[in-house]
Amino acid sequence: MRIRTRTAVPRKMLEDRYDARVVQAVRESRPVRGDGLREAAVLRAPGSGISLHLSTTQPGLQVYTANGLSARQGKSGASYVPRGAVALEGQGFPNAVNEPTFPTVVLAAGEIYQQEIVFAFRHD
Repeated sequence: MRIRTRTAVPRKMLEDRYDARVVQAVRESRPVRGDGLREAAVLRAPGSGISLHLSTTQPGLQVYTANGLSARQGKSGASYVPRGAVALEGQGFPNAVNEPTFPTVVLAAGEIYQQEIVFAFRHD
């Protein structure tokens, strides 16, 4: 699934039996590659003005929508329900070791692995 412009979470993503998706971080309709921290996603809460901005040095973004979660009671009366949460995680692309056009996820002996993810909350 490609999301290249600002949009609500697609209905298909919420209705599907899978609760995780990997999407490419994009800028100007092209994958964002290379070094550097860049904004990959923004989540906005309608009505509150609160937003979460995720920036990452990773080329991909996993979106977890809790579709497979079964309803249950949590601590202090909290209720956990399917599609009641969303999580974002910057990462490399699945199967990148077998896809020469994907950014590499292989770390050679002696190399240092360093990535950055920044979660910034704002009130718009």
